[in-house]
Amino acid sequence: MNNIQTVTEGLIVQIEKIKEEIITGKSKLLEKDLESIFREIKRTLTVKNIFAYSNIYKDACDLLQQKFDELKVLLQSLNKEKVYLEFLNSNPSDLEIYELIQGSWITPYKAEGISIDFMSQSRERYCRSRSFPFKIDHLEIEQFNEDFLINVPDENFTGRMINYYDIIKNKFPCEIQMLFEEIEDQLTIYENFVYLLHLLQLGIIKYQEDIKMLYCEENNE
Repeated sequence: MNNIQTVTEGLIVQIEKIKEEIITGKSKLLEKDLESIFREIKRTLTVKNIFAYSNIYKDACDLLQQKFDELKVLLQSLNKEKVYLEFLNSNPSDLEIYELIQGSWITPYKAEGISIDFMSQSRERYCRSRSFPFKIDHLEIEQFNEDFLINVPDENFTGRMINYYDIIKNKFPCEIQMLFEEIEDQLTIYENFVYLLHLLQLGIIKYQEDIKMLYCEENNE
């Protein structure tokens, strides 16, 4: 191996080592001596090895430029710290401090669909609607009935059914769930359901299956 190859490989190894230490965080580029690399290039550069040195010189210049950039950032940060200390030592007024802080505040990005307010409201609605399980109290079956398994007291059944009809008839036409959505008592739901079945059986209330709606002839007149 001739002397040119030895010097070339030595410079390549030296540059690659610096790059690796910077990338891995073992050292900072500001701590590295790049001048010795350029001195070695200048000392050994000849017409014969100028092409072999082209990539080495480019890599060395890239490191030097990066070092200059880091130095500028450091100097700027030192200057800002100095300006800030001078500001504090000048005994600024409350208004001046407020303006400084206000100018430094960055308004966070906010999307209504995922904002903390929206998520909190959603959580509250979810917890409120599921705060306790529904308790279903079943009616006792007194006897088997061919038409209905759920019985209500026979006493004045027709009167109760007509009263129920008078209450709901102004809601027609409507879907069946609309007749029960505001009722929380399970016994009342079962009783009203029996009345509804009888009214359907008697033809007083009708059901149109294609649109799934209940209606009565009285409202259509």
